[in-house]
Amino acid sequence: MRIVLISITSILVLAILTFSISMASNPFKANKVEEKAKDYVDKKFDDNIEYMKILNDNMGNFPNLDYAAKMVNQADNIQFLVYENTQSGEMEDTYIAEKWEEALTEEITPYINEHFNKVLRFNVHFQQNVGKKFNVSSENPISFKEYDVRPSVSITLEREVKEGDKPLFNNFVTYLNEEIGLQKGFVTMKYSPNPPGPLLKKSWSTNIEENK
Repeated sequence: MRIVLISITSILVLAILTFSISMASNPFKANKVEEKAKDYVDKKFDDNIEYMKILNDNMGNFPNLDYAAKMVNQADNIQFLVYENTQSGEMEDTYIAEKWEEALTEEITPYINEHFNKVLRFNVHFQQNVGKKFNVSSENPISFKEYDVRPSVSITLEREVKEGDKPLFNNFVTYLNEEIGLQKGFVTMKYSPNPPGPLLKKSWSTNIEENK
């Protein structure tokens, strides 16, 4: 069965920010963010970055941004956001978060394919501004394994709970720690037997650092 691989930053940010500048409640502010974003990438990135459009979080889902410029790095096809942090007033981007999510997803996928059946969703998430937090170079980004990161990994199974799911989950957490090298992180396994219906109340979750 083909696994649906989803970068959760893309889901939570790129998908929720669905309104283009033509629908923005404040076009002046949107234009200002666009100008700042283009200037930001000109200074921080090379010539491979292409501007796509302005997105607006008019639902207030994210406390630290309202407008964001969607960009794509043509060198690796990573789509990311550039935005003005409404709390600090500084420009930030999600490029490193997106790139690390893609890298971790690729590493975990073979294990998921081998050990899990009926996977509905498989999500990996790094903190939105993790690149800025650890001062990671966008031109030569080092692996997430070199930093004290705490990503979230979530699996949703399209079935009911089965006997043996607890050791299945625990083995996955051990794999993330011992084989992938994650020293910290939050891992969950959920159930959705009848999508798009509600998730079951039963689920498994743990912090990697508490299960060594």
